[in-house]
Amino acid sequence: MIMKRLDYLLEKNNVIGYSEEEEHIEVLVTEKLTKEKLRELIDDASTDWTENDVVPEEYRSLFSSKPFKVVQIGEVTTENSKKYRPILEGCEINPNKTFFMGTGGGMCYKYFYRQLELRGKWKSFRRILDRFNIPYEKKAYLLTNTHVTHPTDVENPTNKIFIRQPSRGGGIGFTSGDSTAYKGSGYNYNDASLIDLDVPYKEETINGKSRNGINTVPYRSLKLWKYGRTTDYTEGKIKNLGATVRVKHGDKKYIFKNIILCSNMSASGDSGSLVYDTDDQIVGLLFAGSNTTTMVIPITQVIKDLGVEFE
Repeated sequence: MIMKRLDYLLEKNNVIGYSEEEEHIEVLVTEKLTKEKLRELIDDASTDWTENDVVPEEYRSLFSSKPFKVVQIGEVTTENSKKYRPILEGCEINPNKTFFMGTGGGMCYKYFYRQLELRGKWKSFRRILDRFNIPYEKKAYLLTNTHVTHPTDVENPTNKIFIRQPSRGGGIGFTSGDSTAYKGSGYNYNDASLIDLDVPYKEETINGKSRNGINTVPYRSLKLWKYGRTTDYTEGKIKNLGATVRVKHGDKKYIFKNIILCSNMSASGDSGSLVYDTDDQIVGLLFAGSNTTTMVIPITQVIKDLGVEFE
């Protein structure tokens, strides 16, 4: 019930998201505004600010047991760019005939017996096949974001898109058809897409690091690192878990829930990077950020929605 009440804040021009903490409710805003500045924006006919952007006192009284703490994080956008980076996990990728750039995060796998995908209730069938030495297919995919592979069609990412690696001067494969779609109304929980590779790959980052499984229980202040095609190797830490945020992509805004908020460790073009802890376990998939905060989808959500495995 409290989350439904807090969603009211997302209707305000300046509010980006929120996170419920033990002792307070953290409200994320583009910019901290004085009452005078807010009034000035409302009175300015050239802006889209209205009286509805004011949070009434009676609304605040609904949360008398938990005070609001306002935190300025800047505008949150998906992070595409135009800079190039050589191939490996953390490399630059872009959809053919576009100027959008993102990061090829890392390798993940699916298993097939003939045409049957061995996931969900069929995952245990692999043990039977192994027991009787019956062969099945292990297929590798490059993981990134939907807004990287389908930047102009995030709400309907069904077309197969030819993906290039500009620094190599050619293509690396096509999207596999496994891309989570954005919802213009309602909540989003994922921004993930798979690329069916036509080229050799290595399961390590450009700086030579290799993964060590996945972290399914990240916690606040957990130290992190990532390798992206814009800012290369960067470190950070988790600030909040389970946040709800409003993210701008193009000229539209989308609400994402259950997001990991991290200290700033990314820039435009780093979308699609895998984010690791200091034990080199995958924590999540980077998909958005501002000038103070990097936003990450839990890797458990990616696994749940796409049915992939990491080795």
